[in-house]
Amino acid sequence: MGKSNWNVDIENESVINDLIIEHLTNSGMFEKVKRSTKEENHKGSDIQLVSERFFKDNLLHHVDLKTATNYRKVDGDESIPTFAFELQFSKPDGNGGIKKEGWVFGEKYTLTEWYLISWIWVYDEEKRDRKVTLSKEDISQIEFVLIKKEVIKKYLKYYKVNKKNYEKVIDRFNSLLNKERLKKNSKLAFIIKEENRKLNYATLSLYKPTEYRLTETTNKEDRKLYLPQIYYTAWLAEQPYNILISKKSLIDIVNDRRYKGIHRIIDFKL
Repeated sequence: MGKSNWNVDIENESVINDLIIEHLTNSGMFEKVKRSTKEENHKGSDIQLVSERFFKDNLLHHVDLKTATNYRKVDGDESIPTFAFELQFSKPDGNGGIKKEGWVFGEKYTLTEWYLISWIWVYDEEKRDRKVTLSKEDISQIEFVLIKKEVIKKYLKYYKVNKKNYEKVIDRFNSLLNKERLKKNSKLAFIIKEENRKLNYATLSLYKPTEYRLTETTNKEDRKLYLPQIYYTAWLAEQPYNILISKKSLIDIVNDRRYKGIHRIIDFKL
């Protein structure tokens, strides 16, 4: 089990959240942008928004801010093509960890109505290191999507993952993963990374679990999977199980007139 980067993560998320809140406040779209209390934070609300134009009411709507700070890119590079939605993680206890519900289906996250999901760019290469604490001046660009939580759950339900069965989905994934690591005969298109026989991460497509996505190369190291995927990160202290959803899919959803949503790019170079 790896070391937790929790303190740095929290500091960096705070920097990004401040910039996003400043943008929302000055955007002219929202009549009110309110920071949530610590108690509300624990229930899945970082900020609350009021917008008669967007929400079609005058109510406060709770938003959970999620950012891919650990996968930030240097200005000019493409962002990572996915976002990770947390199903489950472990709280280290010195004895293998205590399983905890992730923020997608967890009972404690009762306030979350919307997710504001963001991808980050920095000016300098050395600021890409996940162990580095960021300042506002390091950020060159933020791209974000505001998407309703129920829409994400509906999307996952299409791929047969929901509140009632997600733990069984994880258990099934683990069973198949163990079979593949031991006997190499699961007949599934796993991508597995190991170091000295110790698992680093493993991932499997929920869409086409028996197929690798066609690429320009047949090199085993360059194999890709279809999205969405279940992704287990064994090297992190929290050992999370996430579902990776395509960034393009998220943007397409919020641009679809059937769903409310916002897609924006904040460019700090301008």
